[in-house]
Amino acid sequence: MSWADDYYAGTYETTYTSTGVSWTYYVKKFLSGVKEAVRMVPLGKPVPLPAGKGKTVSWDRYVALSRSVSSATLTEGVLPNATQNIMQQLSKNVAEYGAFVQTTSLLSRTNPDTSGKGLIEVVSNHAAEIIDIVTSQEVAANGGYPLRADYAVDTGATFNGIVDSATSTTIIDATLITNTDYGDANYDLNQSVVIITSGSGYGQARAVTDYAVASGTITTAAWDKTPAANDTFTVTSFDAIASGDKLTYANVVHAVAKLRDNKAPAENGYYVAVADNYQLELLQGDALWKSVNTYQGGGTAIFKGEVGKLGGTRFIDTTLPFKFPITTRGTAGTSYGPGSNGANFTESGTGLVSLVPFIGKGAFGVTSLAKKNAESPPVYVKGPDELGQPIPRFSTVGWMIEYMCKALNPMWVVNMGLYDAK
Repeated sequence: MSWADDYYAGTYETTYTSTGVSWTYYVKKFLSGVKEAVRMVPLGKPVPLPAGKGKTVSWDRYVALSRSVSSATLTEGVLPNATQNIMQQLSKNVAEYGAFVQTTSLLSRTNPDTSGKGLIEVVSNHAAEIIDIVTSQEVAANGGYPLRADYAVDTGATFNGIVDSATSTTIIDATLITNTDYGDANYDLNQSVVIITSGSGYGQARAVTDYAVASGTITTAAWDKTPAANDTFTVTSFDAIASGDKLTYANVVHAVAKLRDNKAPAENGYYVAVADNYQLELLQGDALWKSVNTYQGGGTAIFKGEVGKLGGTRFIDTTLPFKFPITTRGTAGTSYGPGSNGANFTESGTGLVSLVPFIGKGAFGVTSLAKKNAESPPVYVKGPDELGQPIPRFSTVGWMIEYMCKALNPMWVVNMGLYDAK
């Protein structure tokens, strides 16, 4: 089965049993709403979430062996030393998400939407948006290789360094202290993303939460495996993105080249990117663009929201792109940026960074919606009698789900920082 088939067969084709017609109707409407809105979740690797097995999901992954010819050259008749095998353990706790609304008995009797269909759609869309936001935040802050649309490697935009020392939440590179772009009091690394590109900490990405100029210390959320001395890293700030830095064919090809260089798995030669209609509009006029209606039905599973392909990438549109305000380079703090939860989906304003993820297969893991505990249905519809009211005053409609997204191979995602095209 294909990447798209794997997800949809395991998620949206599940049938929930019920004891009443109304309950069956509500559950199906919830799934329909999520199916229409979710974009990022289907690109994750589904993880079973069996009941009674705890709330922590763990993975073990192996890091590629060093490509050193000298260490692989054998001496005749001599048994070589074992090559160091680097394994990282990744784990994350499942969290609960949910919300509910209540409608008064009078409104229920007088509202033209007597069936509740409109309210169900609102609730299901809210569930879909929250789930996709949680997923996008993980991929943006901890799950990708940061790449500016202008490819700038100067004046505080991108810095390639070597770890001198590290703790569970920091890495230190003394060259940052004297570097003319970073070694000043302007806090150029705040609101950036750092990724370990080689060594024992390979492949981990984190949003920068603080940068101490005096010591060259970059602070992040806790690493899954603490980086070691001589690990290499790249740190990139998305501030000062210019208005001309919007999605182009050249950007697409460059992102694909980076993914291939990072050995990111593709499917039938294609990666997948998620972008809003304004960014996609810039590509659709390209002579090499292939609209989805020219190749669907040819045996290839199509993702929900897929609109076309270009430059080795299949594109999915979204109404919830990952955005944050462009700040003046040198601004201290983490009010905005990939690591600032809650400030990543600014829908209006000028001067916004739009992150477009180019994703390889297996780059991040998600708890599959189909694998949730069937004893806890995703939508709860409660009437006055079920709520124990002495007189019928209101009913409730809500949703709840156990969900988690975890970056597994950040080198298999390229987060392209672009100027908002809206």
